[in-house]
Amino acid sequence: LSPKMINNNNFNNSRCWICVLLLVEIHGAMISSSLINSQRCRRTVPSMSIPLPKDSEFQAGQVDIVRVLGKVDIQLNPEANELPSTSKERMSTLRIFEASIPGGTRCFLKEYLPEGQAFGKRELSVSRKLTSRWNDIIHAKSNETLSSEESNLLLKSLSRDSLTPPFPLLLGHLRPDERIESDEFRQLWLKRFPSVRPPQKGNLWLILKWDDASFKSLKRFPPLPQVVEGLDYFRKGQRDLKRWRFIRKIMRRGLEAVDFLHRAGYCHNAINGASLWMTTTNQQEINNLFIQLSDLGACQRLADFGSPSTSAWSANSLAREAMAEDLYQLGLVFMELIISSFCEDNKGAQMARFRISENNKLPGLIYRVEDVNMKQLDQRELQYILEKKCDSDFQSFREFCSSIQSWKDPVSMLERSDGAAWRMIFKLLSRGRLYDESKQRPLKISGRSLVREYDELFSDTYS
Repeated sequence: LSPKMINNNNFNNSRCWICVLLLVEIHGAMISSSLINSQRCRRTVPSMSIPLPKDSEFQAGQVDIVRVLGKVDIQLNPEANELPSTSKERMSTLRIFEASIPGGTRCFLKEYLPEGQAFGKRELSVSRKLTSRWNDIIHAKSNETLSSEESNLLLKSLSRDSLTPPFPLLLGHLRPDERIESDEFRQLWLKRFPSVRPPQKGNLWLILKWDDASFKSLKRFPPLPQVVEGLDYFRKGQRDLKRWRFIRKIMRRGLEAVDFLHRAGYCHNAINGASLWMTTTNQQEINNLFIQLSDLGACQRLADFGSPSTSAWSANSLAREAMAEDLYQLGLVFMELIISSFCEDNKGAQMARFRISENNKLPGLIYRVEDVNMKQLDQRELQYILEKKCDSDFQSFREFCSSIQSWKDPVSMLERSDGAAWRMIFKLLSRGRLYDESKQRPLKISGRSLVREYDELFSDTYS
């Protein structure tokens, strides 16, 4: 009933309002009925809870699985300096689920299958230590393992406004007992997840907090569309500058995260674009950007390097090499990010676009398209080009990148500020083998020193 109809003299006002009240009552009854029906529908969906042992960190049935996110295949014993191949042996080592725990806390579960138990135990140990250390730092708790000086150093390696831990927070873990093999549980599982194999007794489950960074991997960022403001639609240079500023922020946050891990006494050993998670992929939310290091199953304590017969100097040297290798892989990730973000259509550097002949101007280097037979450029192909094609010579690698026409835009960004980004990438890729001529000794490169150098190289630093 419209106001015009209500004011019409042909309608009796009392009858009109009675009709309005009836319609309101009927509409309310329809809403109530729909809510009741929806609640009944929800009740018919079985609740998928994992029965836990009594001595677990959670009580039995308190972990509710919402959905299956997928499985992860980890390549076993990859050979260094070789092109990736789909024929290499891969095994499913873990499955990932979205879940909730008491209080409505959203989390994700990692179920480590028998083939991946070693990775799971290591990730559990590392996550426990990092989570404990993070809580001690954030809440300013005093304990025997963290001196005030070390606490200040760790806090200094992170941004002052950072409330996001540089790793996924561990909420707990569990190992299901024989109740998970009961017919009742298996029938409930197959009813809820008919295409997913039921879990096995004894598998290790890690319970990790779901936050803004969960599963927003750095590798997925380049092709994502971004909001274009006003006249920037007609100014490609302005769009590129804003994108470059966001990528540099990613670089700094990534250095902070790796530095935190190293100062906590661990090396990652498996840094790649998928193991770096972002709290936001929106370039307009640059102030909310932080980086998390995930996949901690390959981590190793720096104190464990060497053997009882190894001298302290040799053990420290091995630990420094492990940290330098983390920074090396981080440099390759940054190169992949820059190239993929500024190539045409944001689809990354495709090898099919390479037009490199034997008559190139790089002395002693011959490149052919078939030498790198890959559809999409990624971290491992960049490592292959740097180590095999350029013989780990950074200047040759820089000339190689500059010679590719489709890489003109990313190279122009690297050349900005008198090649500041090139110098940063160069130090990351040096594996700690640079020599300080003024002090006549090897140049010590760490995550913290690179964060300081970043602030010196780029004028618009981030606090």
